[in-house]
Amino acid sequence: MHEGHRERLYTRFLECDPTLTDVETVELLLCYSIARMDVKPIAKELIDIYGSVRGVIEAPAAALMHVKGMGKKSVVLFKIFGKIMNDAMNKETYYTISNIQDAAAFFRTMFVGLKTEKFAMLLLAKDGKVLDRTLYSQNLQTEVNINLSEIMLKVCELSPAYAIIAHNHPSGSVYPSEYDDISTKKIAISLGIQNVRLQDHLIIGDNSFFSYRSEGRMDEIWTTINCAIGEPI
Repeated sequence: MHEGHRERLYTRFLECDPTLTDVETVELLLCYSIARMDVKPIAKELIDIYGSVRGVIEAPAAALMHVKGMGKKSVVLFKIFGKIMNDAMNKETYYTISNIQDAAAFFRTMFVGLKTEKFAMLLLAKDGKVLDRTLYSQNLQTEVNINLSEIMLKVCELSPAYAIIAHNHPSGSVYPSEYDDISTKKIAISLGIQNVRLQDHLIIGDNSFFSYRSEGRMDEIWTTINCAIGEPI
């Protein structure tokens, strides 16, 4: 029975079946590390815990090992896929952000399939080349908890000229909350002290996005920062 089910999964994947779920995708991966047993319960538990295929792949190896049914082979397989994904994404030094649409498209690939709000940041050189992208791993249902110290460590390491931040709204509405406004100002001020200009904060929904810069909100924030630190950024 298991072999027949696995063959159907293989076929659906190769045919790019749009109805293939996150659970079935993880189940498909587990088929290559666990032989002759039903791996669907393991896949379901992993998705229940981490929310998406990306969440499972990016989960710490030690945490994955504590999930019932997960062994070293399965964890290594997931970490291999994680490394391949990160290596591919880390080629963004060759990717240039020229406008808001470029940034929104880039962030959308980072948020695809996520069911909880997450925060992401792009660090850019003066010519717009992407130096780094980071997807922060907090799993909160309604708002993103932003760790400024973690952000600033990355900034100090790479010395970018600009930054663009974003978070997803799985609910669909892209209008910013009061918390979003406060977080944007805090991050912009922290970056400004390091002579890094926060170019925009994007809120990504399923079919649309909100841009603080396009809506004029960044102008007010930049004015506040210039007054606070005494020089333009």
